[in-house]
Amino acid sequence: MAKLFADLLSDIYDITKRPDLVAETKLAIRMATLKAHHSDFYPRDIAESGLTWVTPAYTQSLEFKNVFPNFRALKYIRKISSGVPGEFFTVITPEQVLDSYRRDRNNVCYMAGRMIEIKSNSLDSDMIVGYYADPDVTESGYSSWVADNADHVIIMEAAAVIFKMIGFDEQASMFAKLTELNLMELKTNYLSAVGY
Repeated sequence: MAKLFADLLSDIYDITKRPDLVAETKLAIRMATLKAHHSDFYPRDIAESGLTWVTPAYTQSLEFKNVFPNFRALKYIRKISSGVPGEFFTVITPEQVLDSYRRDRNNVCYMAGRMIEIKSNSLDSDMIVGYYADPDVTESGYSSWVADNADHVIIMEAAAVIFKMIGFDEQASMFAKLTELNLMELKTNYLSAVGY
């Protein structure tokens, strides 16, 4: 069952006994949610989307934030030929664009600033992009698989943030330690795509 933002808010108020800190607690939930998702590259954070270029070309540039607003990191790009998914592009760093003979490599892609540069050995117009996506941390659209499956990770971290804000350092330290243990548990249970 989807965990609602309001449920997390209520749970954190129960721990901190500070329902007067509404804005601070909402901010702590958003921060804790992102911290949990950013603690590693989880298969459940992967989003996949088709992409069609107006003009087929050997090289393409994609300003990813314009197309995928919740983009966090690139996982893969795959060619589509006649509607059938084909080979994957090799994800490289910009420095790896040349091969050992100092020639441009083909069927590679790399990130450069806000752009993904794609170099192919064929004229391509259709691709599949797989990327790690940030969760929706807005109050109205809140959606997090971590909150749904391991809400204690978010609750403990948010409580630690609130306790630190109000100067309760001992409680903040205790909840921060609980968060670290919970993050280790999250990685143990959710880094593998097997079994979910």
